[in-house]
Amino acid sequence: MRILTTLIDFRLKALLLIQFFSTFIHLSNGPFMLEAAARIILRYRLISLIVLLVLTGFMVYMATFVKLSYEGAKILPPTDSTYAQYLKFKESSAKTEPLWSSDFKAIASGNKMC
Repeated sequence: MRILTTLIDFRLKALLLIQFFSTFIHLSNGPFMLEAAARIILRYRLISLIVLLVLTGFMVYMATFVKLSYEGAKILPPTDSTYAQYLKFKESSAKTEPLWSSDFKAIASGNKMC
């Protein structure tokens, strides 16, 4: 009995999937493609919402692995004089304090700026 109910349940799910995917075949057969797409979304609104939420969650999860790089493209060879000047400038500017940091220190200490 249990095998029979499992088989019937599987067959019903298969028929629903066949009906769901067969509607996509008819999308390109006429000028009412947007109406057909809207009909599919409304007919399967719960499935559409779940798929949308799962995809959004996956995109948010993958966004946590994004790393930004502030390095420029290395288009000059390391022996180039311009590249050497750039590296020297980059090293010297990393040692100095940024110009705006004094503004933040003044605000944090309570001094008003004009």
